Amino acid sequence: MQTYRKNNDVDRPASIVLFAATLLNTALAFSNSLLFPVNSTIASVAQLAITAAAIAVAVLRRPQLPLSFWIACACLGVFALLASIWNELNSKHYYDLMVIPIFIIFGSVIRQFPFKAFKLIIAAVGVICFLDAFLVGLYTTLFNPLSFFRNTRVWVSDQLASGSDEMGLYLGANRGGGSFFGFLTDHRIGGPFLEPLSLGYFAVVACMFFAVWFRHYPWQRAGAFAACLVLALLADSRVPSAMIILFFGLSCLQSHIRMAWSAWGPAIVLVAAFFFYMMSDGRLAESETPRRIAITFDVVTSTNIFELFSGALNVSRFGDSGILYLVYAATLPGMLLCLYLFSGVLSSTRLTPPILPLMASIYITTTALFGGAFLSIKTSALLGIMLGAASVGAVRSKLKARSMRKQPAPFSQPGYKPDLGAVGQQATN
Repeated sequence: MQTYRKNNDVDRPASIVLFAATLLNTALAFSNSLLFPVNSTIASVAQLAITAAAIAVAVLRRPQLPLSFWIACACLGVFALLASIWNELNSKHYYDLMVIPIFIIFGSVIRQFPFKAFKLIIAAVGVICFLDAFLVGLYTTLFNPLSFFRNTRVWVSDQLASGSDEMGLYLGANRGGGSFFGFLTDHRIGGPFLEPLSLGYFAVVACMFFAVWFRHYPWQRAGAFAACLVLALLADSRVPSAMIILFFGLSCLQSHIRMAWSAWGPAIVLVAAFFFYMMSDGRLAESETPRRIAITFDVVTSTNIFELFSGALNVSRFGDSGILYLVYAATLPGMLLCLYLFSGVLSSTRLTPPILPLMASIYITTTALFGGAFLSIKTSALLGIMLGAASVGAVRSKLKARSMRKQPAPFSQPGYKPDLGAVGQQATN
């Protein structure tokens, strides 16, 4: 009988990669503001370096994920090649399709989830959001989001003449027509992510982790969800705020959730969004949410079957729709495959807490209706690492982790190596 040995070692590669990926824009913006100018090439090279480091660590540790995951990745590659026959795909399209799967693979080989690095990230988010909300002058001196995005995003520099913000904040920091949650602050908070939408998405992904980590600690879980909700409200992000409230309800019922439910997540979200689209005024609606949802379904309902299945869409037609972007980059079947692959449904094992792929499938499908921002490394790295770690049991509640330290560990799960870490080798259920 192999005895359990308490492992306090920090998985440094996992911590470094997670910290660097999540706060990459923060570091680049700081450099751009106070050290040296940063352009799109520097930003792209830094992002590729972090991704390459994750790939290198994964290759050295030889990941072992379900066969369904590898088949899905291969099929996605085929769909992307088929889409390239009709569409002019570039390297960014291929990177966007593979960034989350890469970090899922990386997460599956870490010895333990880098919780210390995650706590440092949470602390940094809190401090910088405080600066953004109450010390705007200091915040823009340190990071100046407008200058950073002007140097690294062509569309931002094109809009500066008509939408320049003298304070140095991101162009979307002040919502047209007034902020929905304007009672909190006079502008939308972007914090370390420099723009509000990513802060809202980070809050959603963070609450997904807290749902599992604090599973047996209801008051701590409620406090963590409340903090995530405050971040989403500060970002004036209505959809992330609604998802956090929904996920808190699911977290209270997670003992009753089954793994098969996650397979229905994308379908339910898309059907519900379509009915909402049919019942609303679509692109003519006064509210922003139905107008954004209409971008997807206006194109879908006016495009013939061949164009949808081949992904041969006119680039100018899909605007801010991640669903249409995925169809363009990987065809319609590839888009559906992405929703399941990115949400960890195809990488889940019996070690995965069932609530995690369910929440991830809802998050991925919902955010894809509003654009491709969910593919940004700022949030996709955390999501992918969390889903990959869950596939080998390295994401579990604190109570379960503590109780396992007192028990022998036979490491009998077939297909998994003991050297992936004691924390990651035992079933959670």
